[in-house]
Amino acid sequence: YCHKYKCFAASVFDGRHLLILVFQAQTVERIRAQNCPVIGLVFSCDCPTARYGLFLAVTHQIRRMQAAEALAVALDGYVRRFRWWSGEPYWVNQDGNEEHGVHPNGYTRVFSPYGAWFWAHGDGTPVVTPDGQSVWDTVALGL
Repeated sequence: YCHKYKCFAASVFDGRHLLILVFQAQTVERIRAQNCPVIGLVFSCDCPTARYGLFLAVTHQIRRMQAAEALAVALDGYVRRFRWWSGEPYWVNQDGNEEHGVHPNGYTRVFSPYGAWFWAHGDGTPVVTPDGQSVWDTVALGL
């Protein structure tokens, strides 16, 4: 069903246990591959981690929603992309032969009160364009 509905995760709750399967595929087509890495999480309803498991599932989906509508961003010769299965950003140099989990110059994402992410320097000040505009990573959620 994950392939059919273009979703990286599936969950089942039997009234006592929550099972979450997370396919670590970079595309919908890779979900069907026999060698697709899968993370299996099992949470018991009487365990505090069940709530945490649900929290993780929801936050992954929110990150994926924002990644699907993200703005194009390139900073200092690196292009920001997203991991399909988690929505987490990563950086690729313009030749495509270097990949970094964090920006090589230390930029981080900061969440704004408007429900969107922007890029900031290590001290928290926004990265700005030559005309003084903040570099936004995503649009506001609009929930």
